[in-house]
Amino acid sequence: MANITNYLRSRILNQSVGNAPLLWHEQTYIGLFVASPDENYLPDSTGSAVEVAGTTNGYDRIEILSSDWTELNEFGQIANVNPITWTANGTWSGTLGGAVAQAVVGTGLFDASSAGNLLWFGPLSVPVTIVSEDTFTIAPGSLVLTLA
Repeated sequence: MANITNYLRSRILNQSVGNAPLLWHEQTYIGLFVASPDENYLPDSTGSAVEVAGTTNGYDRIEILSSDWTELNEFGQIANVNPITWTANGTWSGTLGGAVAQAVVGTGLFDASSAGNLLWFGPLSVPVTIVSEDTFTIAPGSLVLTLA
């Protein structure tokens, strides 16, 4: 995920000059999108970004603790150290209760398990359609955040 949201960009800038405290979290949450967000993403916005919907189909954001990340080098990169896995109990779509599968096209790092603020986002290299009993895994080292 190479993209940072305007929300996080503003928090970092204001903290760096002492204008506002930057509230870090002990954990973050990985979410998946069927329509990709952009840097202007706001929760519950009317924009075109659509997160996979519902918990009855096996989808929830997955908690990632601070200890689940490792710095890759001195150039501002960090990556997941453990696999991040979802198992579908039904068809994944962007509409609650939708029966038509939609391809997962991107990931997002949030500061809350629901709603909250999107911090980072990025596309998958290949979109993936998830139906019942499918497993979707982000392999260790595959979720890389770069601050340039």
